[in-house]
Amino acid sequence: MPKPDQTVAFRRAVVALNGGPSDGRIVRLAAGVAREECQYKIEPVLLQARDVGAALVDEATEQEADMLILGLPYRKRFGGDFAIGRTVPYVLKNAPCAVWVVREPIPEESA
Repeated sequence: MPKPDQTVAFRRAVVALNGGPSDGRIVRLAAGVAREECQYKIEPVLLQARDVGAALVDEATEQEADMLILGLPYRKRFGGDFAIGRTVPYVLKNAPCAVWVVREPIPEESA
């Protein structure tokens, strides 16, 4: 999280939701930061794509977003290594704007 003396502001953000458990956390984060601005509006857009990362980068580019916020589920591969998947690295590498990745908490049974 930003330090109290730092301002994190965005004019337009793409907030990626997938119906998973991290959606509420992502929306609260985006709304909390947006609340600092005078006005904001929400324009929901449903994207369907074979490659989620490319679709998010394309949407951020098309919307001229200066922030892209997406979730990262806490998953482990066979063998116990934490798995980040393909979407987050693609977005971090290719997004034309700032990216916030919101990782789900570690499940209690894994801690």
